[in-house]
Amino acid sequence: MNTGTCTWDEGYVLVYLGNQLDGYNVEIEHAKDFVKPGETVDFGVDLTAPLAQNHYVDCWRMKNDSGYFFGSYLCVDINVEK
Repeated sequence: MNTGTCTWDEGYVLVYLGNQLDGYNVEIEHAKDFVKPGETVDFGVDLTAPLAQNHYVDCWRMKNDSGYFFGSYLCVDINVEK
């Protein structure tokens, strides 16, 4: 949810912070994807769990068009068992 006062428009990115999964950034590029203050949006990423038994945690975070990170970390937590 955009709890701020600025619209998330082109230049805003849900940034993959890296780690063990093959994640990627989700960029807001088109007017139809803009998120106005008070609006909620669902971001989706396609991930494939690794084959190796382990516990994997990777996170993303929003970045504005000035390059500043903001908001909570959004994380995925995957346990691969054999």
